[in-house]
Amino acid sequence: MGRHARSGRQRRGRVKIAAIAGAACLVAGGTAAAVTATRGGHSGSAETAAACPNGTIKVVVRADPSAIGWLGSLANRYAATHHRVDGKCVVPQVSSLENSDAGSAVRSNPYPGSGTPADVWVPDSISSLDVLRSQADNAAVLPKTANPVATSPLVLAAPQQTVTAWQRDGAGRDLDALLNLDSEGSAQISVPDPANTGTGLALILAAAGITNHGDAVTGATFNSTAARLGLIRLGSRISTIGDDGVSVLDRTASNASADHMVAVSEADLFRYNATHKAHQLQSFNAFGATRAVDYPYAILNSNWVTKEKRAGAEDFQKWLVNPSTQDSLTQFGLRRADGTAGGLSGPGIDGAHGKLDDGPDSDAVLAAHSAWALLNTRRSVLSLIDVSASMSAHVPGTTETKLQLARDSAIDALPYFASNDSIGLAEFSTGIDGTADNYRSLVSLGLAGQSGANGSRRAALSSAYQALQPQHGTALYDSILTAFNEASQKYLPSSVNMLIVLTDGDDANSTISLQTLLNKLRQTQDPAAPVRIITIAYGADANTTALKQIAAATGGTSFTASDPRKIGTVYISALSALDQ
Repeated sequence: MGRHARSGRQRRGRVKIAAIAGAACLVAGGTAAAVTATRGGHSGSAETAAACPNGTIKVVVRADPSAIGWLGSLANRYAATHHRVDGKCVVPQVSSLENSDAGSAVRSNPYPGSGTPADVWVPDSISSLDVLRSQADNAAVLPKTANPVATSPLVLAAPQQTVTAWQRDGAGRDLDALLNLDSEGSAQISVPDPANTGTGLALILAAAGITNHGDAVTGATFNSTAARLGLIRLGSRISTIGDDGVSVLDRTASNASADHMVAVSEADLFRYNATHKAHQLQSFNAFGATRAVDYPYAILNSNWVTKEKRAGAEDFQKWLVNPSTQDSLTQFGLRRADGTAGGLSGPGIDGAHGKLDDGPDSDAVLAAHSAWALLNTRRSVLSLIDVSASMSAHVPGTTETKLQLARDSAIDALPYFASNDSIGLAEFSTGIDGTADNYRSLVSLGLAGQSGANGSRRAALSSAYQALQPQHGTALYDSILTAFNEASQKYLPSSVNMLIVLTDGDDANSTISLQTLLNKLRQTQDPAAPVRIITIAYGADANTTALKQIAAATGGTSFTASDPRKIGTVYISALSALDQ
């Protein structure tokens, strides 16, 4: 799948969409979190000691790098007024924590090297919080909800003359045209990394929303062919991906034009213009009221956040959202927590924004994150589908069976595969088509763009999925071993190689036991050419315990789709569960 130029240093890790079992859940490439010098409080000063004779409550606030400047400044202002809880002064200590490192730091047992454990985490967006909360180890310490403390909209940045021309001719200058999702010229766009920034993810959500006819973007939006194809076209127009908005602007702003736009938060553009007087850019409201960032204030539910620390963290939060503090956000180019602009103005600020929207729900966020991962990573995927008799059960609330819903989800995912990705399909049951076979390869694992006598492999897969029919019993363990061996033999170098197993039951007909399967998988796995098994427990009767063990034996992960109606979102999440 696609590759884009990246700015700055290479990232040490990525936030995953799912918890990767065993060692595979480690943040890719290392566990050290980025930490800047602590800001806020001056807790060791003589002034503080004199003003706080009963001592201090130090609250560790780990925040997105884009928040360090303004949040650190506000923390200093707060600490200077010596706010007290139970007679002790509260001292917020603000340090940096990137989204890509948060997976190792914001958890019940932070990894060594991940920095001082956070009492409060302030990521760049609620979307980033939703992504991390989808991982069990991180969800254990994250609150179910977290309220924003500041917001900023998603904008396109370009030279003033370009924006003036866009505003002058008006007609057709909507998001669809400006991002060139159809056929307007050869415009390119630079963006912050959608895998690790709320701003980049907001662009993905906005692009999917083009096809939604004004309705809110949900997880189901990403099941539509129009949304998927729109994202693919958007991906083809992205020329540069930066670590964050500032790095994107630093690298590409000098080339910004009608043919090269930059999608960033308004606050990032405000900060860029403040330090680039000779080459300022103007923002253009191409995304309506879409939020880029909203900085949720998440107090962790961890054993080191004592009652005293929690009280201090809550007091600092109340101060951050009081009217006076909120009004002061304009000096940092930020809007209020409720999405209104207040008196915000200055270079690059677009006054056309009203109150910002409330942002997408978590299902939409996870679907967008998964869709981007699929578009940006080369993959080899062999799908192994259960076609036992139980898959013929009708799904309440739909007109389809479990097999039909699973089949449609797999077909819907086909446009995400690039020509140099490998894809294949196999089915399993007992006595397939009246034979003695329990496993059958329907489309051999090979390049998606490769054509044969019957057309492309994508077309062959679509036809094969359409032809799936419920059969008899379940021979899960035998079939997984056969499929794993095929995927291993056809390993695709420099790619994520995976076997996705979807089943709605337990094994009743295999010739080998679960333990034998686990042993063989561990013995067969080549560390230099690993194939990860991703299991999907489909429906209430699937053996989730066994499936988790099978996935873990290969360093893969397991998903549960207890509600068959949500198999579309789960299937896409499974495809994007692993990074290189």
